[in-house]
Amino acid sequence: MNKNLPQYIHLDQSYFFDIDEVYRGAEVIVQRLINYDLYQQLHSEECKKLSQKELCDSYDKAIETEHVVLEKGGYIIDNSFFHGEFLIGDTGLLDGPCQLKSKSNDSLFDLSFVKGIAVEGSITEQGVINSKFTLNGTILTVDVYEDGLLNHKQVIDFTLDHDENSIFYTYYDNQEVESIEDNISQVHKVYYRNGKIQKIKDLANERTQFFDNNGILREEFYSENGYRCSLTYQEGILTDKTCIGEEDEYFYFYKDGKLDFYEVLDKATDITSVYKSNGELVQQDSIYQLGITS
Repeated sequence: MNKNLPQYIHLDQSYFFDIDEVYRGAEVIVQRLINYDLYQQLHSEECKKLSQKELCDSYDKAIETEHVVLEKGGYIIDNSFFHGEFLIGDTGLLDGPCQLKSKSNDSLFDLSFVKGIAVEGSITEQGVINSKFTLNGTILTVDVYEDGLLNHKQVIDFTLDHDENSIFYTYYDNQEVESIEDNISQVHKVYYRNGKIQKIKDLANERTQFFDNNGILREEFYSENGYRCSLTYQEGILTDKTCIGEEDEYFYFYKDGKLDFYEVLDKATDITSVYKSNGELVQQDSIYQLGITS
């Protein structure tokens, strides 16, 4: 309890605020159930005497709420879900430290508000931190822990559309990053336990890259101008490339990372043309001439 306040005012059980708003970067408003007696009745043995229609009609009325503007000071909230204390500032909004204890699982919420918005906080279960969050402007960062170790993290930018406003991180038990799912840039990454990159998937550009456990590129796939292309690398150096389209296929062969020669298969004629790196035609055969038939 804040010692600078002369006393905390006890609110009755009809008062509450939506804890989920904390993770939306939204202003948390103190509310009150207007028909709290009816709300209690629906959560008692008496509700068994009501018909289905009476239950529906009563429920809509029981959950009617109103926003409450409290005077500056300290308050104790004690309802069906939480017991705790919070402060109201000069603006009539939550301001300063707030501590709530869940009655369902004894989780302890330690929050800090600025003008109605939770800017940081943590959730503790059985004395162990389960999660932490910080809000910096419009950027919310949530860290989730398991057995005292960081398990995953989510970073949300509330200025962006819901489907493309977050970056999700997962971690190995050695605390190295396991994966990054970036829905803002549409790039997803997977890492080895040693911290080296394993895979990069660029959804926007339809490109996927695979790396060995030293982080050296070994394969690459992408789509471009109607062609599906695959590239193979040895020790990070390009050795060959294949691009397949509806009408033709290209096969490129590299030496020391530089184009050596390439082949083009015309699917309509089944003719394969071989070219030097400078584009000079050196050979042209059909698959029938080569003795390749179905």
